[in-house]
Amino acid sequence: MELKLTLMIDDETDLGESHILGCPDVPAKWNDDAIFFNDEVFVGQINLKDVECESLPKNGILYFFFARL
Repeated sequence: MELKLTLMIDDETDLGESHILGCPDVPAKWNDDAIFFNDEVFVGQINLKDVECESLPKNGILYFFFARL
């Protein structure tokens, strides 16, 4: 399986595209509901349309964050 990720520099990726670093493309409601905390760092997102794996759904986005506890 091969997955190509783009390093996010100056908003170069399209909305919902798989990428690492930069900012996550999340629904506005997530920010309105204060889901994110100040100690969380966005690592990347993978759009499942870019992944060929039978054990994962065919659509949606996986978000990865790092938080120091």
